Amino acid sequence: MSKKLFLSDFDGTLVAKDILDVVCGIVGKGEESHNLNVDFIQGKREGLPTLKKRIDFLKGVSLNQIFDTLRKNPYLIKGAKELFDYLRGNGYISVLHSGNLVPILEFYKEFLGIDYVIGTSPRVKDGIIQGIELEDFNGLYFR
Repeated sequence: MSKKLFLSDFDGTLVAKDILDVVCGIVGKGEESHNLNVDFIQGKREGLPTLKKRIDFLKGVSLNQIFDTLRKNPYLIKGAKELFDYLRGNGYISVLHSGNLVPILEFYKEFLGIDYVIGTSPRVKDGIIQGIELEDFNGLYFR
């Protein structure tokens, strides 16, 4: 018996906005996050240190604040919900892969009925983001 797998990227593919920029907006760092990402895309910055800096903007932000922000506007592309409904109804295993934060990806996992997520795991204590260290990027989180 063969398995069918659907692997999806996240920012700019499943959602129409860079969601890390959106949640950095909770602490007034949305534009700075965006500018750092643009610098990375243009080759002006290294990837992991830039991503670390963006994630560290979220130190002290609760997962509930993030989820409340995403509930107000999940920034999904048109047809995203229907796509995952179709995949689930036709026996596909779905995987959402991104450099974005696992808690954010898990929000979309639940919201869209996705089977698994692979992403970046920040340090979280008691539901509060503590930031991330470069050594935290050494492995993938698959859940």
